[in-house]
Amino acid sequence: MIDYHTRLDAQSAVLYYKGPFDKDILANISLQLRRRFAENPRMSAKLFSIFIELAQNIAYYSEESNFFYDEEGKKDVRYSDETRKNNGVGTVVIHNEDTEVILSAGNLVPTEKVKEIIPEIPCHIIALERLEKLREQKLWQSGKLKMYHSEISEILRDYIEKRYNVNALEETTDEIMYGLRLHAIPNDVKEKLFQILTLADLVKFAKEQPLANENDMSLIYSIEFINQTKLVIPNSPQKNV
Repeated sequence: MIDYHTRLDAQSAVLYYKGPFDKDILANISLQLRRRFAENPRMSAKLFSIFIELAQNIAYYSEESNFFYDEEGKKDVRYSDETRKNNGVGTVVIHNEDTEVILSAGNLVPTEKVKEIIPEIPCHIIALERLEKLREQKLWQSGKLKMYHSEISEILRDYIEKRYNVNALEETTDEIMYGLRLHAIPNDVKEKLFQILTLADLVKFAKEQPLANENDMSLIYSIEFINQTKLVIPNSPQKNV
């Protein structure tokens, strides 16, 4: 990874940083990213979201930490006991190529823990597989409208909760939409999500009887929403339905 970062640095990376990832550093780097990509707000917002997620992982889970001590060398004068553990050291590199922006990050992990790390299946793949199984069950075609729309709603809420770190499974549709307002999601995509969740609410609580095409479109829009909002990490398995 060091060699990879060195190559990027030699190619004039937009940003190269190695050090502690405390809240002040995160705020400063975030500001630099927004300024650097100000001409492309959508790119800036998405890059910011990915950076924060990776940086927080470093802050919380890096084996390496930097602390500042007083003259006696016995007390950390910058961080309290509660916050010093969230000051992990790591590296982040952002490189702007002609057609894409590459963001990479890394930190030290104890050797004994490496064997315990099991690649996690991305939440979008799990959601898409659940939607495919739902399609195969043909619930609405057999009159099980409430079960069908409840399943769609639960799958989307579970995906949103994992993708955007919001409590979507416990929130109302309006609360979910409000919570997503600051994320870089196109308005038309959010409108379709609202349509899906609202219809599911009407079927569950008001005994709405959707038309056949409305049942189909809820599934289609759900797949589109996930494919258009999924977090893609290089070399991670991909799945489209």
